Amino acid sequence: MQATERLAKEHDLTETEGGSVLSFLAAGGDLSQWGMANAVTAAAKGADNFDRQEELERLGGALVALPAGEWSKIAR
Repeated sequence: MQATERLAKEHDLTETEGGSVLSFLAAGGDLSQWGMANAVTAAAKGADNFDRQEELERLGGALVALPAGEWSKIAR
């Protein structure tokens, strides 16, 4: 999914992290902004260390707060 690839590129997600986000997004079936945020925070649980987990959880929170114009740049 291109949105996941854009998100991964813009936020320096590893290939593994990006794949996890995509898997959680597909499994959740919610392709909205909220669904992407949930997928990112779910992927955070598999992070290599606590600091990275925290970074990914913050990213998930930031996705929820994105204005519609910013979200559309990712989702397009």
